[in-house]
Order: sequence, then C-alpha cells, then structure tokens
Amino acid sequence: MPDVYIARAGVDTQELDVKFASTEIEKFKTTLARVEQDARIKDERIKHLERTVAAMERNFPRIVQLLEEHGSVTEIRKAIDEKQRAKDLVA
Repeated sequence: MPDVYIARAGVDTQELDVKFASTEIEKFKTTLARVEQDARIKDERIKHLERTVAAMERNFPRIVQLLEEHGSVTEIRKAIDEKQRAKDLVA
C-alpha cells in the first residue's frame, strides 16, 4: 500500500510543477506584452519628435527672417501660431 501513496505523491508534485511553470510562463508573457507595448509607445514618441525637429529645421530660415524683419517675440509667436493653424487646417 505505501508504494501507491508514494507514487501519487509524485504525481501531485508533478502537477504542482506544471501549474507553477504555467504561472511563470503567463507572468513572462504579460511582462513581454508590456515591454512590447512600451517599445511601441516609445517608437511613436521618437517618430513624433523626429517630425517636430524636421519641422523646426524647415521653419528655421523663416524664424530668422521674422526676427530680422520684426524683432518682436509677440509678433513672431503670432506668425508661428498662424502658420501652425494653417497647417492644422490642411492636415
């Protein structure tokens, strides 16, 4: 009789090992999904920043021109805002 109990005890341990491994796998899957989502968000932010820098580079000559012509920060801000609004209307 004791041999039967010993054999069953091993099965219970094996079942626990499988459940534990499954739990660990699910935890790793969840972590992986979160890391992948964070990477996508960071990629989107990088692309947005790259577009912003490119726009600033394109607009830099115009900013210099405005500074030379007007010299007023208020007027420059107004011109930039108007240009941005026009750009938003097109987009």
